[in-house]
Amino acid sequence: MVIELLGIPGCGKSTYVRNFIKENKDALNPLELYLYDDLRFKQNMNKIKLLFLFFLSHPIKSIELTIAFNRVKFKSKFTKLKMFTYLFSIVSIYSLCITKYSQNLIILDEGINQVIWGISYNSFDSEQSIYKLQKLLFPYFADEIIFFRVPKYVIKERLLARTNSGGSELQKDILKNEELIDKSISLVEIIAKRVNELSTIKLVVIDF
Repeated sequence: MVIELLGIPGCGKSTYVRNFIKENKDALNPLELYLYDDLRFKQNMNKIKLLFLFFLSHPIKSIELTIAFNRVKFKSKFTKLKMFTYLFSIVSIYSLCITKYSQNLIILDEGINQVIWGISYNSFDSEQSIYKLQKLLFPYFADEIIFFRVPKYVIKERLLARTNSGGSELQKDILKNEELIDKSISLVEIIAKRVNELSTIKLVVIDF
């Protein structure tokens, strides 16, 4: 079984995963094995490796997803490249989940719909293109999606309290414009609603 978490940065996904793995001995987060690294450079290299792995293993699907992704308009070429590698690294990890770790209970703090949120946050005038991309990515949805619905003031407090040198893009952006939290919450609500519309996958909502 694969569980995917959905929520904006600061909603508590990472803490939930840590506690979940402690409580379930057979639980595993493949992102810790294949993607995450304390060094940003190494993490970016991991994304590129995962991207190539998926392209080599699933060339036709890769082309299909690339065509759909290219219809989305981004703020810059750098942002587009960043989101492209992010998308395919997560798709690649999900593919590994259902083949290599089929006997484990898998939990992903960043799944396909979290990537869709990132794409939505970093794009413009692309609502229909993103919707079509999300539909195309349906085979890579988890069996269960847990949506964290957290009030704005909680998100703001948590993001501003973070002291890590990296941090999410939203964490940095709200220092310039607090209204971006409203935008982020609105986008993630839309994505959660579409999950219900697109599939019969179980959607669990956790309210704070």
